Amino acid sequence: MNQIKFNIPFIVLLAFGFQSCDQNIGEHPDNAVTIEISSPVKNSEYAFGDMINIEATVSAESELHGYKIEINNLSGEALFEKEIHEHDDHFDINEDWMDDVEDGGILIVTVTVAVDHEGNTESESVKIIGQPK
Repeated sequence: MNQIKFNIPFIVLLAFGFQSCDQNIGEHPDNAVTIEISSPVKNSEYAFGDMINIEATVSAESELHGYKIEINNLSGEALFEKEIHEHDDHFDINEDWMDDVEDGGILIVTVTVAVDHEGNTESESVKIIGQPK
């Protein structure tokens, strides 16, 4: 009986520990998300060493659970990544990255938004061109 009294508070504490934020399971299946990348512009060219400004606006009908900015080359190699876990229905993204790719090539800038904590995401990408060093 003493073991049961000890385990009940432990189980309650453990359950609260697994909820880092309000997950609202099943609340977001129809959460329309809009992602508008205003910078960089599709197919714009950058020289080695140029500062590339990443600007995007994200909006949704209900709360989102953060976003990630990625820049990859065509082979999928990550050149830049930044992830923000923030809860809101609107994000104004403004991030800078210096083009340090010596070989140049096509780069893919992607903004991915976490719609919920079940792994549902929405993303938008633009391709840009990096000139060789």
